Amino acid sequence: MATPFLQLTPKQRYQKTLNALWEDREGNGWDAHWKEIALFLNPRAGLFNGDKPNNGKPKHHNIYDSTGLRARRVLTAGMMSGHSSPARPFHRLKVPDESLMKSQKVKVWLDQVTRMQREIWSKSNTYPMLQKVYREVGSFGTAANFMEDDFENVIHHSTQTVGEYAFGRNDRGKIDTIVRKLNMRLRDVIKKFGIENVSQATRQAYENGDYFTWVPVNHIVQPREDRDQTKADARNMRWESCWWEPGNDIDNKLLRESGYKRWPCLTPRWDTSSGDTYGESPAMEVLGDCKQLMHEQMRKAQGIDYMTDPPVQVPTTYKENQSSMFPGGKMFYDPAAGGAAPIKNAREVNLNLEYLLNDIIDIRQRIDQGFFVDLFMMMSNIERSNVTAREIAEKQEEKLIMLGPVIANLDDEVLVPLIDFTFDRMVETNIIPTPPPELNGMPLQVEFIGVLSQAQRAVGIGSVDRLIGTIYSIAQAKPEALDKLNVDAIIDDYADMLNVNPEYIVANEEVAIVRAQRAQAAQQQQQMAAMQPMADAAKTASETNVTQPSALTNLMGYSTV
Repeated sequence: MATPFLQLTPKQRYQKTLNALWEDREGNGWDAHWKEIALFLNPRAGLFNGDKPNNGKPKHHNIYDSTGLRARRVLTAGMMSGHSSPARPFHRLKVPDESLMKSQKVKVWLDQVTRMQREIWSKSNTYPMLQKVYREVGSFGTAANFMEDDFENVIHHSTQTVGEYAFGRNDRGKIDTIVRKLNMRLRDVIKKFGIENVSQATRQAYENGDYFTWVPVNHIVQPREDRDQTKADARNMRWESCWWEPGNDIDNKLLRESGYKRWPCLTPRWDTSSGDTYGESPAMEVLGDCKQLMHEQMRKAQGIDYMTDPPVQVPTTYKENQSSMFPGGKMFYDPAAGGAAPIKNAREVNLNLEYLLNDIIDIRQRIDQGFFVDLFMMMSNIERSNVTAREIAEKQEEKLIMLGPVIANLDDEVLVPLIDFTFDRMVETNIIPTPPPELNGMPLQVEFIGVLSQAQRAVGIGSVDRLIGTIYSIAQAKPEALDKLNVDAIIDDYADMLNVNPEYIVANEEVAIVRAQRAQAAQQQQQMAAMQPMADAAKTASETNVTQPSALTNLMGYSTV
């Protein structure tokens, strides 16, 4: 009879959870799918079934055309430069209270914090981590990264490749459990956990000097169910973290039992179907195209071989080996009596490879489209030309719309947790500047201003332009159509879509004051214009000589004398 779960030792419970999540991943075919993707699109990624890191054996033997590899590399670089580039700001902090955002002290403080975050990322391994995450998620649809506290660089990242981890999700579809099977160098195990905590076999290997041998180590992070919320020690934190060596030690001891105050993992998915724990990827969509491309490239090479090195017919007198109909092979025959027998082609090979070449071009285009190569290559021109996010949006609107949900996923599962974790570490290490008093208790918000985010917002600009153009066209015949145009709202939305500095746009309250002053001045001018004829008449009357007879008096024959 199996031992009830709650009666198991902690190590046994953790191992049971790991085995269950591992079986869920392998049993549902994810491993097989990932291995096939790695075979054709990312050969050096993935560690399965106890594979050791640092394996330098050639792994590109199934790739006869590098289109897929290059397209996947463009996707990785494009996501890095367009979504979280180290060369330009890709986010800024704000507060929900718009009135506070007008305060110069608030704006300066938010800018200082944002700059400090970018500085921390540049000094740590954050940007290399992001590049690895984009490569993994673009290939396999899923990635995993651990964020750890670091004394020197504030934060440090450890990115896993597919096959090293398995996920568990809660009822809301969020990843809340991760288990890992890692291979660590013996010396690193001793340094991380201490020689007193390792198994007897590991200690013996260390004493024998096998410092660089690989040691299997398991790790789990999951919600802590039984914790004392009045205590703040590592074993009562919200998330429990436990390390152990696999195997059946007599004492069932753990390498380390600790915890986290916050979820320490980045677990992005490119896209997910309902009920799936792991994500979908562009590589999954083009996998069939890549396999077809390899097949046709082999057929093209075979056809060229037939034309450049065809099988030949050779007289039996030259017989040395068996006949072969493959390129360069020999087919022996018994020539007619008399004279020397010639060597000739076994059959005439007149292959037309044009249709095959055209299909290869078509397949390459489909692969490039699947990896958004056109979009990202256009984005790369931003650094070398005057291409703007607006122009990218106009020419690549369809692809940007398709990327919309992906960008939202990556914002939610990568950048926002990264920004939050970095901010918390800045507070913990007391390196954050003192905030203005008016920000006490005020939550912070994140606004993304990278090239992709700007281009996403700029997609809406085209519709605004078309609306304005249509209304003005109608106004040529029906001027009252302009009454439907809310110019203030259009300007505000337009500026937001273009990510224009808010200081460039005058606040609505100030605009109202200016317009009231302008209306008052216009009214005064109208009143003055209306009074001008009366003033002129009064001036004329004052200048009239009343001592002389008027024309009327003369006409009537009257005299004032």
